[in-house]
Amino acid sequence: MSFFTLLELKKKALRIQKKYKIQLLSVIKGRVRLSSPYWKDNDLLLDDLKNYLETINEIKSVHTTPLIGTLTIQYSVPEDFPLDRVLEIEKTVDAIHRQRGVLNE
Repeated sequence: MSFFTLLELKKKALRIQKKYKIQLLSVIKGRVRLSSPYWKDNDLLLDDLKNYLETINEIKSVHTTPLIGTLTIQYSVPEDFPLDRVLEIEKTVDAIHRQRGVLNE
């Protein structure tokens, strides 16, 4: 993955964090734990996100905790993961949030 692409991914990740009010609770190689106030006590939204994320080959598992609004994702993303694929995933995640009444602006 080129340096320019890494910068694009970092910029995109920061925008996504802000849009969905995501906090990174913990990050280690191959695992990330995220929280968002949109996810707290929102079982349907978390189930939809989990079901979608589990269809992505690079994601090994997804665990949700609706009571506190967290997603724990185990993954293995290759270095040459295409930016276009990241954009496609973001689009679908956005559609899921909107379908469940979040992000209607």
